[in-house]
Amino acid sequence: MAGSKSANSQKRRAFRSVQEAREKLSYKSTGKPEFDYELLMMFVKNELSAAITTPLLAVVVAVGAMFWSSPRELLLWLCCVFVTKGILIGICRQFSKLPRDEVNVPTWQAKITAAEFLYGVTWATVAFVSPVTEDVAGYTFIFAALLVVISMRMLFASTVMPIV
Repeated sequence: MAGSKSANSQKRRAFRSVQEAREKLSYKSTGKPEFDYELLMMFVKNELSAAITTPLLAVVVAVGAMFWSSPRELLLWLCCVFVTKGILIGICRQFSKLPRDEVNVPTWQAKITAAEFLYGVTWATVAFVSPVTEDVAGYTFIFAALLVVISMRMLFASTVMPIV
């Protein structure tokens, strides 16, 4: 009886160590799904707390760029920014409402990364808005605005960079 108990406990320990090794191999980043979950949650909380600020920055950029570019194109760009931000916020809200036990970290990493990529590409398309004048100030304004947005997005994404 005592021999079977020790054999069972050895099997359990071996099973646990194999299971831990599999989890480490299946997660490409930190090796700990709990830590990856926490990093994703930090990103989600940051994104939800700034749900209004980045669209307001888009409005400021669009209004500022109207001096050099077509208002129609800027309005289309602004609408696209709002839609993609809505998608990102929607995904973040879904993630934050899920119980921790039900979260499949790699799936949510992929969803959040794809939404963030789409949002970033939408912001970058402001560079393709055609200027109505040949004034260099318009290009300088767009360049400066994109630098601000890139730095802001990198600050938000810094929490998930190790797992993306």
